[in-house]
Amino acid sequence: METEVDLLQFFEASDNAETYGAGESIFEVGQEGRCMYVVRTGSIDLMLDETVLTTVSEGEIFGELALIDQVERSATAKARTDCEVLPIDEGKFLYMVHHTPYFSLDLLRIIAGRLRAMNRLL
Repeated sequence: METEVDLLQFFEASDNAETYGAGESIFEVGQEGRCMYVVRTGSIDLMLDETVLTTVSEGEIFGELALIDQVERSATAKARTDCEVLPIDEGKFLYMVHHTPYFSLDLLRIIAGRLRAMNRLL
């Protein structure tokens, strides 16, 4: 799902990228979440148990719910391929909400799309 805000461009100067090999967990369901992520390269499966709920790839975000509702992770994020992700902490997240007009709308569209996809799975 494309967004109006090019998050990779916005954070391209970020020097805190994390790398994961294919099959590695980025976070697990039930863990405390202190950041969301933007995918710089590769793809990530968002999973519940062994079921892949969705796959996110370059320029897409995941893990955003933890910053919105301050509740533990609702899914597991596992690298589908070797990947590089950019963690976005609460400070950067709040900056985006306050200073980037379309970011909040894009975020709502992403969450709505994932909710609709979950409804189709059920």
